[in-house]
Amino acid sequence: MGDEIGSQERTFTWSVSPLPPGKVPIGCKWIFKVKYNPDGTVERFKARANGRYLAVLVYVDDILVASNNDGAVKEFIDELESHFKLRNLGEAKYFLGLEIARSKQGIYVCQRKYVLELLDDAGFLGCKPSSIPLDPTIKLSSETIRKPSDGSKVIHEMGELLENPKVNRKLMGRLMYLAITRPDMAYALTKLCKYSSKPRDSHLAAVHKLLRYLKGIIGQGVFYEANGQLTLRGHADAGWGSCRDTRKSITGYAMFIGDSLVSWRSKKQHIISRSTA
Repeated sequence: MGDEIGSQERTFTWSVSPLPPGKVPIGCKWIFKVKYNPDGTVERFKARANGRYLAVLVYVDDILVASNNDGAVKEFIDELESHFKLRNLGEAKYFLGLEIARSKQGIYVCQRKYVLELLDDAGFLGCKPSSIPLDPTIKLSSETIRKPSDGSKVIHEMGELLENPKVNRKLMGRLMYLAITRPDMAYALTKLCKYSSKPRDSHLAAVHKLLRYLKGIIGQGVFYEANGQLTLRGHADAGWGSCRDTRKSITGYAMFIGDSLVSWRSKKQHIISRSTA
């Protein structure tokens, strides 16, 4: 424990300061673990300070409170009730389209009801499901054109501009909210969003393809283990020069704590790579 505290002080993780008047220090507890080598021998003994945290999410008149300490949650709610009239709904089960299910194994978060409503509003509730979110054989771009050799009318490979682009934009806006629990859609959403200003026929067809993909995985979400290992793992990949409009690379990554996916992203790089080296 002394070595761990000394390490935190040497790296200036915190600085000791006097407690302000009227404030109560946050409690914490130490967790001791043994780290083993691959051959089973003891590598070292580990000590980690586990502090108390409280996270509050407010949306209009809805409040979601999360903490690793039940007492902290009760204190916070009691303080709110002393100033406002509240309706305590207990453990979160549904919040802004997020469905939360608990078990001894962990917590499962999905958006099944939201997906069903989206498919119904778009007229795709009875569509044939797709196994992939995007067709890899179709290389989407903004205004790729092809001039026939006979001098006839110019052909837009991506189709004509939509007469009512709001249809495409409305669908993309609702699909973006699914990125909270659908990491498998991160790349497709990033790809399709950049065509929202001037969508063409092929762009709307790709959005419809994504809706058919949703039809096959309506209840899919993310699962957080209750007793998973606290080891951080990361995976990353990039498609070199894969954007046809800018020739920029698209990078994606996923971060895990144990087997639980906690962070993911897909984005286009800011600069153009001249080489893969």
